[in-house]
Amino acid sequence: MMSIPFQGGSARSRWTKVTDIMLEKEENNPCCHRLHVLALFKSDVNQAKQIIIGQTLAHHLNDNNMLPNMLYGLLPGKQCLSVVLKKVLCHDYIRIMKTAGAFIENDAIGCYDRLVNNLVRMILVKRGLPASVAACVGDL
Repeated sequence: MMSIPFQGGSARSRWTKVTDIMLEKEENNPCCHRLHVLALFKSDVNQAKQIIIGQTLAHHLNDNNMLPNMLYGLLPGKQCLSVVLKKVLCHDYIRIMKTAGAFIENDAIGCYDRLVNNLVRMILVKRGLPASVAACVGDL
């Protein structure tokens, strides 16, 4: 039942209702520019997005070699500790060989509220997300 709205391309009406909660970033400082806004969706929306978008798209990206090498915790057969070991070994190799090295880590932790949703949807469609799923997410 959760996949039907994604197949049809439009969200259920109760999925479009969101509860916004504002939390203080600093205790006893309720200034509006120092509040963090959280949007709470229905639990079945989050579960459906995780199953249909998260897992399906993650496997599609993995099958087509579109994921960076340093992304481990998301995929079956790969562990988060493996990426730590790989990183430590790379740093040790650079130190022992006395060469220059650089690492780039792109992560959106803490920045999800700054992502442009329409741009993210266009990129996901280009990467293999069905257009009907993107349309449903756009209704949310």
